[in-house]
Amino acid sequence: MALNELNIQWSTTNQVVAGFSNGKFFSDPAFKNRVLLPNKSLEKGDFSLTINPTFYSDYGHYECYQAKTLIRKWLLNITVSYSTEVHVSVGSTAILPCYSHVDRQLDSNNIDVQWKKGDTKVLDFHNGKMDRDSEYSFRTILDVESVPKGVFSMSITETKTSDSGHYQCQDHYHGILSIISLDVYEENILKLHLYDGESLKILIPPEEVQIEFINGDSPQWLCSIFVDWASCKKDTYARYKYKNGHFSVGHLTKADEGRYTVKTANGYRKIKEVYVQVASSPPIVMYTCWSILCLILLVSICIQKRFWPRAGTIKKKDHKDFYSLLRKTAS
Repeated sequence: MALNELNIQWSTTNQVVAGFSNGKFFSDPAFKNRVLLPNKSLEKGDFSLTINPTFYSDYGHYECYQAKTLIRKWLLNITVSYSTEVHVSVGSTAILPCYSHVDRQLDSNNIDVQWKKGDTKVLDFHNGKMDRDSEYSFRTILDVESVPKGVFSMSITETKTSDSGHYQCQDHYHGILSIISLDVYEENILKLHLYDGESLKILIPPEEVQIEFINGDSPQWLCSIFVDWASCKKDTYARYKYKNGHFSVGHLTKADEGRYTVKTANGYRKIKEVYVQVASSPPIVMYTCWSILCLILLVSICIQKRFWPRAGTIKKKDHKDFYSLLRKTAS
Protein backbone atom coordinates (compact mmCIF):
# COMPACT_ATOMS: atom_id res chain seq x y z
CA MET A 1 0.00 0.00 0.00
CA ALA A 2 1.27 3.47 -0.90
CA LEU A 3 2.15 5.79 1.96
CA ASN A 4 -0.46 8.39 1.00
CA GLU A 5 -3.13 5.69 1.31
CA LEU A 6 -2.15 4.66 4.84
CA ASN A 7 -4.23 5.70 7.83
CA ILE A 8 -2.41 4.59 11.00
CA GLN A 9 -3.18 5.80 14.50
CA TRP A 10 -1.69 4.98 17.89
CA SER A 11 -3.71 5.99 20.93
CA THR A 12 -3.79 5.49 24.67
CA THR A 13 -6.50 6.21 27.24
CA ASN A 14 -8.54 9.18 25.93
CA GLN A 15 -5.53 10.44 23.97
CA VAL A 16 -4.13 10.16 20.46
CA VAL A 17 -0.40 9.50 20.67
CA ALA A 18 0.72 9.62 17.05
CA GLY A 19 -0.25 8.50 13.58
CA PHE A 20 0.25 8.67 9.85
CA SER A 21 -2.46 9.95 7.51
CA ASN A 22 -2.59 11.54 4.04
CA GLY A 23 1.15 10.97 3.71
CA LYS A 24 1.97 12.96 6.87
CA PHE A 25 3.08 12.05 10.36
CA PHE A 26 1.42 13.69 13.38
CA SER A 27 1.75 13.43 17.17
CA ASP A 28 0.17 14.76 20.34
CA PRO A 29 1.99 17.68 22.07
CA ALA A 30 2.60 15.45 25.13
CA PHE A 31 4.69 13.16 22.88
CA LYS A 32 6.25 15.85 20.70
CA ASN A 33 9.77 14.94 19.50
CA ARG A 34 9.55 11.63 21.40
CA VAL A 35 7.59 9.37 19.01
CA LEU A 36 8.51 7.98 15.61
CA LEU A 37 6.84 6.01 12.79
CA PRO A 38 9.60 5.53 10.15
CA ASN A 39 8.42 5.75 6.53
CA LYS A 40 10.60 2.81 5.47
CA SER A 41 8.94 0.62 8.08
CA LEU A 42 5.45 1.77 7.10
CA GLU A 43 6.16 0.83 3.47
CA LYS A 44 6.94 -2.70 4.66
CA GLY A 45 3.76 -2.92 6.71
CA ASP A 46 5.58 -2.39 10.01
CA PHE A 47 3.52 0.09 12.05
CA SER A 48 5.62 -0.14 15.23
CA LEU A 49 5.74 3.00 17.33
CA THR A 50 8.98 4.16 18.97
CA ILE A 51 8.86 6.30 22.13
CA ASN A 52 12.21 7.78 23.15
CA PRO A 53 12.82 8.97 25.75
CA THR A 54 10.06 7.49 27.89
CA PHE A 55 8.58 9.26 30.89
CA TYR A 56 7.15 7.61 33.97
CA SER A 57 3.76 9.03 32.98
CA ASP A 58 3.87 7.07 29.67
CA TYR A 59 2.61 4.02 31.55
CA GLY A 60 -0.66 2.58 30.16
CA HIS A 61 -2.42 0.65 27.38
CA TYR A 62 -1.58 1.57 23.79
CA GLU A 63 -3.69 0.60 20.76
CA CYS A 64 -2.74 0.57 17.09
CA TYR A 65 -5.49 1.18 14.51
CA GLN A 66 -5.42 0.92 10.74
CA ALA A 67 -8.37 2.69 9.17
CA LYS A 68 -10.24 2.48 12.50
CA THR A 69 -9.58 -1.25 12.76
CA LEU A 70 -7.77 -2.38 15.92
CA ILE A 71 -4.59 -4.21 14.93
CA ARG A 72 -2.72 -4.59 18.19
CA LYS A 73 -2.97 -3.63 21.85
CA TRP A 74 0.01 -3.21 24.18
CA LEU A 75 0.57 -2.51 27.87
CA LEU A 76 3.56 -0.25 28.41
CA ASN A 77 4.95 -0.60 31.92
CA ILE A 78 7.56 1.95 33.03
CA THR A 79 9.71 0.97 36.00
CA VAL A 80 12.26 3.02 37.92
CA SER A 81 14.89 1.45 40.14
CA TYR A 82 15.96 3.52 43.14
CA SER A 83 17.15 3.05 46.69
CA THR A 84 14.95 3.92 49.67
CA GLU A 85 18.10 4.92 51.56
CA VAL A 86 20.00 8.11 50.74
CA HIS A 87 23.38 8.87 52.36
CA VAL A 88 25.07 12.25 51.86
CA SER A 89 27.73 14.28 53.65
CA VAL A 90 26.96 17.53 55.43
CA GLY A 91 26.59 20.47 53.04
CA SER A 92 25.94 18.41 49.91
CA THR A 93 22.65 17.98 48.03
CA ALA A 94 20.33 15.05 48.75
CA ILE A 95 17.86 13.84 46.10
CA LEU A 96 14.89 11.91 47.52
CA PRO A 97 13.25 9.89 44.70
CA CYS A 98 9.49 9.67 44.15
CA TYR A 99 7.45 8.70 41.08
CA SER A 100 3.76 8.48 40.25
CA HIS A 101 1.51 7.64 37.32
CA VAL A 102 -0.21 10.89 36.35
CA ASP A 103 -2.59 11.95 33.62
CA ARG A 104 -0.41 13.21 30.77
CA GLN A 105 -3.04 15.77 29.84
CA LEU A 106 -2.79 17.50 33.21
CA ASP A 107 -0.36 20.35 33.71
CA SER A 108 1.55 20.97 36.92
CA ASN A 109 -1.14 23.35 38.20
CA ASN A 110 -3.56 20.44 38.55
CA ILE A 111 -1.20 18.04 40.34
CA ASP A 112 -0.72 18.02 44.11
CA VAL A 113 2.49 16.70 45.68
CA GLN A 114 3.45 16.66 49.35
CA TRP A 115 6.64 15.69 51.17
CA LYS A 116 6.47 15.11 54.93
CA LYS A 117 8.94 14.28 57.67
CA GLY A 118 6.93 12.95 60.59
CA ASP A 119 4.16 15.50 61.14
CA THR A 120 6.11 18.30 59.41
CA LYS A 121 5.12 19.31 55.89
CA VAL A 122 8.56 19.81 54.39
CA LEU A 123 7.20 20.77 50.96
CA ASP A 124 3.64 21.19 49.70
CA PHE A 125 3.02 21.70 45.98
CA HIS A 126 -0.61 22.70 45.33
CA ASN A 127 -2.29 24.62 42.47
CA GLY A 128 1.10 25.40 40.97
CA LYS A 129 2.39 26.99 44.19
CA MET A 130 5.10 25.65 46.47
CA ASP A 131 5.02 26.03 50.27
CA ARG A 132 7.96 25.04 52.45
CA ASP A 133 8.50 24.52 56.15
CA SER A 134 10.50 27.34 57.77
CA GLU A 135 13.16 24.86 58.98
CA TYR A 136 14.03 24.09 55.36
CA SER A 137 13.55 27.64 54.07
CA PHE A 138 14.46 27.55 50.36
CA ARG A 139 16.64 24.45 50.63
CA THR A 140 13.93 22.11 49.25
CA ILE A 141 13.39 21.98 45.49
CA LEU A 142 10.76 20.25 43.33
CA ASP A 143 11.28 20.35 39.56
CA VAL A 144 7.92 21.73 38.40
CA GLU A 145 8.57 20.79 34.76
CA SER A 146 9.10 17.14 35.74
CA VAL A 147 5.86 16.87 37.76
CA PRO A 148 3.60 16.21 34.70
CA LYS A 149 6.05 13.46 33.73
CA GLY A 150 5.37 11.67 37.02
CA VAL A 151 8.63 12.69 38.70
CA PHE A 152 8.02 14.07 42.21
CA SER A 153 11.59 13.73 43.49
CA MET A 154 12.65 16.39 46.02
CA SER A 155 16.13 17.87 46.41
CA ILE A 156 17.46 19.21 49.71
CA THR A 157 20.46 21.53 49.34
CA GLU A 158 23.03 22.47 51.97
CA THR A 159 22.08 19.46 54.08
CA LYS A 160 22.50 19.39 57.87
CA THR A 161 22.76 16.46 60.27
CA SER A 162 19.32 17.49 61.59
CA ASP A 163 17.88 16.71 58.12
CA SER A 164 18.40 12.99 58.78
CA GLY A 165 15.20 10.99 59.11
CA HIS A 166 12.34 9.38 57.17
CA TYR A 167 10.59 11.37 54.44
CA GLN A 168 7.21 10.47 52.97
CA CYS A 169 6.10 11.41 49.44
CA GLN A 170 2.41 11.39 48.53
CA ASP A 171 -0.11 12.79 46.07
CA HIS A 172 -3.88 13.32 46.10
CA TYR A 173 -4.78 10.33 43.92
CA HIS A 174 -2.50 7.53 45.13
CA GLY A 175 -1.67 8.43 48.72
CA ILE A 176 1.80 7.43 49.92
CA LEU A 177 4.15 6.84 46.99
CA SER A 178 7.52 6.36 48.68
CA ILE A 179 9.22 6.51 52.07
CA ILE A 180 12.88 7.52 51.91
CA SER A 181 15.42 7.30 54.73
CA LEU A 182 17.95 10.16 54.64
CA ASP A 183 21.28 9.91 56.47
CA VAL A 184 23.36 13.10 56.62
CA TYR A 185 26.80 12.43 58.07
CA GLU A 186 29.90 14.47 58.79
CA GLU A 187 32.85 13.59 56.61
CA ASN A 188 35.93 12.28 58.35
CA ILE A 189 38.82 13.36 56.10
CA LEU A 190 42.40 12.60 57.11
CA LYS A 191 45.26 14.25 55.22
CA LEU A 192 48.62 12.48 54.99
CA HIS A 193 51.92 13.64 53.51
CA LEU A 194 54.16 10.75 52.50
CA TYR A 195 57.30 10.22 50.41
CA ASP A 196 58.04 8.06 47.40
CA GLY A 197 58.63 4.48 48.38
CA GLU A 198 56.81 4.71 51.72
CA SER A 199 53.67 2.71 52.57
CA LEU A 200 50.13 3.92 53.27
CA LYS A 201 48.15 2.21 56.04
CA ILE A 202 44.43 2.78 56.72
CA LEU A 203 42.66 1.34 59.76
CA ILE A 204 39.48 -0.46 58.64
CA PRO A 205 36.40 -0.79 60.91
CA PRO A 206 35.13 -4.32 61.72
CA GLU A 207 32.43 -4.43 59.04
CA GLU A 208 32.08 -5.25 55.37
CA VAL A 209 33.47 -2.34 53.34
CA GLN A 210 34.91 -1.44 49.97
CA ILE A 211 37.82 0.89 49.26
CA GLU A 212 38.02 3.21 46.27
CA PHE A 213 40.76 5.46 44.97
CA ILE A 214 39.93 8.74 43.22
CA ASN A 215 42.53 10.67 41.24
CA GLY A 216 40.53 12.52 38.62
CA ASP A 217 36.90 11.96 37.67
CA SER A 218 36.17 8.26 38.01
CA PRO A 219 36.80 6.16 41.14
CA GLN A 220 38.89 2.99 40.93
CA TRP A 221 38.06 -0.08 43.01
CA LEU A 222 40.95 -1.19 45.21
CA CYS A 223 39.63 -3.66 47.75
CA SER A 224 36.48 -5.35 49.10
CA ILE A 225 36.80 -6.42 52.72
CA PHE A 226 34.47 -8.97 54.28
CA VAL A 227 34.19 -10.47 57.74
CA ASP A 228 37.14 -12.85 57.54
CA TRP A 229 38.66 -12.33 54.11
CA ALA A 230 39.38 -9.64 51.51
CA SER A 231 39.66 -9.32 47.74
CA CYS A 232 42.05 -6.60 46.59
CA LYS A 233 43.20 -5.27 43.24
CA LYS A 234 46.14 -7.19 41.84
CA ASP A 235 49.15 -5.51 40.28
CA THR A 236 52.66 -6.56 39.33
CA TYR A 237 54.13 -5.81 42.75
CA ALA A 238 51.12 -6.89 44.90
CA ARG A 239 51.07 -3.49 46.59
CA TYR A 240 47.44 -3.62 47.79
CA LYS A 241 46.99 -5.72 50.92
CA TYR A 242 44.67 -6.19 53.88
CA LYS A 243 46.08 -7.62 57.10
CA ASN A 244 45.28 -7.33 60.80
CA GLY A 245 42.56 -4.74 60.29
CA HIS A 246 44.68 -2.49 58.05
CA PHE A 247 44.53 -1.82 54.32
CA SER A 248 47.94 -0.92 52.93
CA VAL A 249 49.47 0.35 49.71
CA GLY A 250 53.19 -0.31 49.43
CA HIS A 251 55.93 1.51 47.54
CA LEU A 252 53.97 4.71 46.93
CA THR A 253 54.57 6.77 43.80
CA LYS A 254 53.22 10.10 42.60
CA ALA A 255 50.47 8.19 40.77
CA ASP A 256 49.11 7.05 44.17
CA GLU A 257 48.37 10.63 45.19
CA GLY A 258 44.64 11.24 45.64
CA ARG A 259 41.63 10.40 47.80
CA TYR A 260 41.09 6.96 49.35
CA THR A 261 37.46 6.36 50.34
CA VAL A 262 36.19 3.64 52.67
CA LYS A 263 32.49 2.91 52.05
CA THR A 264 29.93 0.41 53.26
CA ALA A 265 29.72 -2.73 51.13
CA ASN A 266 26.64 -1.42 49.28
CA GLY A 267 28.46 1.84 48.53
CA TYR A 268 25.74 4.07 49.97
CA ARG A 269 27.62 5.49 52.96
CA LYS A 270 31.15 6.84 53.38
CA ILE A 271 32.92 5.74 56.54
CA LYS A 272 36.15 7.66 56.15
CA GLU A 273 38.30 9.42 53.58
CA VAL A 274 42.06 9.72 53.47
CA TYR A 275 43.68 12.30 51.21
CA VAL A 276 47.27 11.39 50.40
CA GLN A 277 49.97 13.65 48.99
CA VAL A 278 53.11 11.91 47.77
CA ALA A 279 56.30 13.99 47.62
CA SER A 280 59.62 13.07 46.08
CA SER A 281 62.07 11.63 48.59
CA PRO A 282 64.65 14.15 49.89
CA PRO A 283 67.91 14.02 47.85
CA ILE A 284 70.46 11.49 49.09
CA VAL A 285 72.98 14.35 49.45
CA MET A 286 70.77 15.86 52.13
CA TYR A 287 70.61 12.54 53.98
CA THR A 288 74.40 12.21 53.73
CA CYS A 289 75.03 15.72 55.07
CA TRP A 290 72.71 15.20 57.99
CA SER A 291 74.35 11.86 58.77
CA ILE A 292 77.88 13.37 58.76
CA LEU A 293 76.75 16.30 60.90
CA CYS A 294 75.14 13.98 63.44
CA LEU A 295 78.27 11.78 63.50
CA ILE A 296 80.55 14.79 64.15
CA LEU A 297 78.29 15.96 66.96
CA LEU A 298 78.24 12.51 68.52
CA VAL A 299 82.04 12.13 68.35
CA SER A 300 82.48 15.59 69.87
CA ILE A 301 80.26 14.71 72.83
CA CYS A 302 82.11 11.43 73.41
CA ILE A 303 85.53 13.16 73.37
CA GLN A 304 84.40 15.77 75.87
CA LYS A 305 83.03 13.16 78.26
CA ARG A 306 86.17 11.05 78.06
CA PHE A 307 89.01 13.59 78.09
CA TRP A 308 87.78 16.75 79.78
CA PRO A 309 88.23 15.54 83.39
CA ARG A 310 91.88 14.47 82.64
CA ALA A 311 92.60 17.80 80.95
CA GLY A 312 91.34 19.61 84.06
CA THR A 313 93.65 17.58 86.33
CA ILE A 314 96.70 18.30 84.20
CA LYS A 315 95.88 21.97 84.19
CA LYS A 316 95.57 22.04 88.01
CA LYS A 317 98.93 20.25 88.43
CA ASP A 318 100.64 22.67 86.06
CA HIS A 319 99.38 25.59 88.15
CA LYS A 320 100.80 24.03 91.35
CA ASP A 321 104.25 23.51 89.77
CA PHE A 322 104.26 27.06 88.48
CA TYR A 323 103.67 28.54 91.95
CA SER A 324 106.43 26.31 93.49
CA LEU A 325 108.86 27.57 90.86
CA LEU A 326 108.02 31.18 91.71
CA ARG A 327 108.66 30.64 95.46
CA LYS A 328 112.08 29.04 94.78
CA THR A 329 113.09 31.90 92.51
CA ALA A 330 112.11 34.50 95.09
CA SER A 331 114.16 32.84 97.83
